[in-house]
Amino acid sequence: MEDVQTKKLTATVIALDEPNTLRDRLGSSEWATIGSIKVMRTIGVKDIALLSGLAHNSLQNIDLQDASISNIPDGAFEHCDELVSISLPSCNTIPKNCFKDCIKLKNVTIAKRIATIEENAFLNCLAIQKITLPTNISIIGKKAFANCPNLSTIVCEASYPPICSNDSFVSINNNSEFYIVRQGFEEYKNDVFWKNFNLIEYIL
Repeated sequence: MEDVQTKKLTATVIALDEPNTLRDRLGSSEWATIGSIKVMRTIGVKDIALLSGLAHNSLQNIDLQDASISNIPDGAFEHCDELVSISLPSCNTIPKNCFKDCIKLKNVTIAKRIATIEENAFLNCLAIQKITLPTNISIIGKKAFANCPNLSTIVCEASYPPICSNDSFVSINNNSEFYIVRQGFEEYKNDVFWKNFNLIEYIL
């Protein structure tokens, strides 16, 4: 099988008229060489499944920031070996195991609406270095960011500390810095979980 690094990868932008129609819009001849894709408007679980399949092959960059979906399925992008960058669609939850074992995943943009990051969502994402938690975030599940050894910068835009498990951030970079929005800095400093981290105040 030809290595991804030797392929001439393509980029495409698609605006869907209806959810679950990405397969019809994206010719099968492109599947083996598509490296970047931007999908807009409403998407469905079949579209997510297709993107996941492509990210096991050659697809490295997925931009869904101008798309929306009711629910992302559990484990949607688990073990996507080629995925490097993703901007998530507008939805409420990053489900469990969503990006588990995406070992090349480095850049993640979390949609502003996201309120919950479920267990194991980013478990074993070895390359990820920075994550920004949006203002609506309220719950971070068990081992959501566990074993992300290069995760060194966490920006918290929420003014109230999200509810976490003791192992939500276990085995991340030992020198990780948590940047906390000024409006909530005192809350984080006094929180039984968050006070254990290297907290740095910043102005949003």
